[in-house]
Amino acid sequence: MDLQMTVARASGNAPVHQPQTVSPSMLLNRSTKNTAAPLRGLENMMPERNENSSHIHGIPLIDMTNSDSEDQKPSTKPTNDKTIKPEPTVNDIHLPRSRIHALSALSRSTGVCYDARMRQHFNPADNDNEHPEEPDRITAILEAFVQAGLLKWTEQFIPHQDDILQRIRAIKAGMATICLVHDVDHLKFIRQTKYQEVADLLQLSELGDSVYYNQGTFLAASVAAGGAVACCKAVVSGEVKNAIAVIRPPGHHADPDKAQGFCIFNNVAIAAKVCQTELRDTCRKILIFDWDVHHGNGTQNIFYEDPNVLYMSIHVYLDGEFYPNLAASNHKHTGKGAGAGKNVNVPWSLSGMGNAEYMYAFHQVIMPIAWEFNPDLVIISAGFDAAEGDTMGGCFVTPACYAQMTHALMSLANGKVVVCLEVSSQAPCRLAHRSDCIQGGYNLRSIAQCSLAVTKTLMGEAPDRVELNHISKAAMRDVQQVMRTQSRHWKCLGKYQEEQGSLALFGMTNHLSSDFLDLDRSTVKGERLHGVIQTLREHCLYKSFGMISLPVFRKDMAESLKNQVLVTKDWRKDDTLLVIMHDPAELSGHPDPLTGEFNMFETRLAGFTIYPTAQYIAFTSDWGRWGVMDVSVPKHLADVEDEKKQEQNPNWRVELAQNLLVYLWDNYIQLSEAKKLLFLGVDIGHHAIMHLLQARDCKETLSGVAHFIDHGELEGLGLDATPEFKQWYYDNSLIYMPSDHKIWAEKTPTKRYGQIKQSSQNTLNGMLYKHREEFIDWAAKHGEYEDWETSSDED
Repeated sequence: MDLQMTVARASGNAPVHQPQTVSPSMLLNRSTKNTAAPLRGLENMMPERNENSSHIHGIPLIDMTNSDSEDQKPSTKPTNDKTIKPEPTVNDIHLPRSRIHALSALSRSTGVCYDARMRQHFNPADNDNEHPEEPDRITAILEAFVQAGLLKWTEQFIPHQDDILQRIRAIKAGMATICLVHDVDHLKFIRQTKYQEVADLLQLSELGDSVYYNQGTFLAASVAAGGAVACCKAVVSGEVKNAIAVIRPPGHHADPDKAQGFCIFNNVAIAAKVCQTELRDTCRKILIFDWDVHHGNGTQNIFYEDPNVLYMSIHVYLDGEFYPNLAASNHKHTGKGAGAGKNVNVPWSLSGMGNAEYMYAFHQVIMPIAWEFNPDLVIISAGFDAAEGDTMGGCFVTPACYAQMTHALMSLANGKVVVCLEVSSQAPCRLAHRSDCIQGGYNLRSIAQCSLAVTKTLMGEAPDRVELNHISKAAMRDVQQVMRTQSRHWKCLGKYQEEQGSLALFGMTNHLSSDFLDLDRSTVKGERLHGVIQTLREHCLYKSFGMISLPVFRKDMAESLKNQVLVTKDWRKDDTLLVIMHDPAELSGHPDPLTGEFNMFETRLAGFTIYPTAQYIAFTSDWGRWGVMDVSVPKHLADVEDEKKQEQNPNWRVELAQNLLVYLWDNYIQLSEAKKLLFLGVDIGHHAIMHLLQARDCKETLSGVAHFIDHGELEGLGLDATPEFKQWYYDNSLIYMPSDHKIWAEKTPTKRYGQIKQSSQNTLNGMLYKHREEFIDWAAKHGEYEDWETSSDED
């Protein structure tokens, strides 16, 4: 026998009917006339709606005695009783509460909110509708729903008997509602735009941060905020099981006191605040997951100290070079005060991430923390600009991937999920004054496909399978960095132990600096290994090659670069000087998931470590008058407890490396007696060397430049470089890049980028070991060590 369930109706002043029973099979087979939407064959049984009530009905009571459907047939199941017993109700069969809730959710629909008034916000300077945040975005999504049979097209978005989705009315958000998040002055500023002339509005747009205004902006933004509120209240109260808000203008960049990044009011934040204040008994904890390719800086700022709102974002960061161009978008910002740990950023260090990278971050970071947080409501800030084909975002997420993430999030909060449309970009932006910011028109088809895939998943349709390629190493590093940072706040990511006791290095105790060992503290904390590795590097290179530290006297660098520049004994007088600049070594291993501890036997140093350094220096000791300067660029400043400098400038390491090499050139390198100069840049050293070639005239002694680049950007000579210098650089450079670097899928670089070789290796260490002999042959040719050896004999 099919499982039976009771569906009761009680709304407004409508009479309450006696409970009747209906099976799921009856719901599916109720209508034979409407084949396009079999789940909505109940239109004749819909109760009259109370127009004075804003209550949204779920599946109504079905009065079987008034039905004349030919599909209803008496049960043919044999029975031994001569009398027909009444069908059992849910209470009769004593289902667990979780099962009762599941049956209740099945009887409710997925809600959708749309309002044509939101189309009144448009760029007055855009006559061709080519602005990235255009009114057609929401219309394209609505048309996709209509074409899929989920809605019937109606001019005023009024309910239709053939609808599968439940329409939710967007009520314009009032002043009190908006001011739960935004300052009164900001609200007044937006409100007065409806009275201004076009010329004045264009001037305001020019002064803003990638935002435009017209006379319909206030109305559209108020309706968008009201639509988000209506969807969240409908889901929390149980009127619909979940919902999607097809709203614009977007909101996640909007701060309490200003509009920016196409965003006027922060729709999601306003909706969350309303739920916290009006529905606090049933909606205490809220998860906001933002998968827009841009970081939702406004949402982060609003809830940064709120312990009951968990904001999580996966976005492109590019060391602060991607909008909103803030250091606050990095992984280090985890919340403040009571909200510590309630802010989780997964910032991509590179563009080009796809399904594999997003699913990896989602299942390694987002879902484990979300399960531990255990929210009462999930709100998705759904910008689809990370979608495949969006040129600004530069990522490759498919509609199926968005659907998979939605499906996983529906396991939280008893399925109470609200999806709110955010930003998505594609074509060049017409805001010329901020052409470096959020450029791009929207790929309407892509937005519609992604929205449709997410909506079908909300309705209960299984998401399509996702094809996963190999996860990029950059993405794995980014995610692991986030996990390390967040592990001190979340048990699911492993226990972060602040105090691990002291580390004893036998025979090297006198070399340990106070940077990682403070004997004056009553409790000795775990030492910072970057100091240990730095000391080990200095010790080993001194023992092997007699290298000593070269002092740096610049006040802004002296402490951080102490013992980072090492030179051979007679480097000033040697005829050939090899300058090596690289990143410090990193640990490679798998920490214990509970304690965070590493198995030291299985943990190794990775990158340009002590052994590769020695291998690239050793050959010079056999060639006679060759000097070496080895420069390691630290990844942490000396005052590691106070990281304000790093947070204020995401590119501080690149600038540090560039300034350091210029300093070394001005004060040491050009003053040496070297007749031949070779540069070897490993990763960050590449950027510093290319900067030096344009900042100083090195041609007189420069003999060759070699680079090993991991997966970062390749730099070339400036566009203003002479053709002769470009040709010289091409003839005398040697650049190794991994086989899976994105450059091989792009156009062949010009000569100003140098002579590039595709390595068969995909890791920095692999390339260093693979091509060592090739580099030595290249160095021998450009350093001409035989000539110097001969001249020394004659002398």
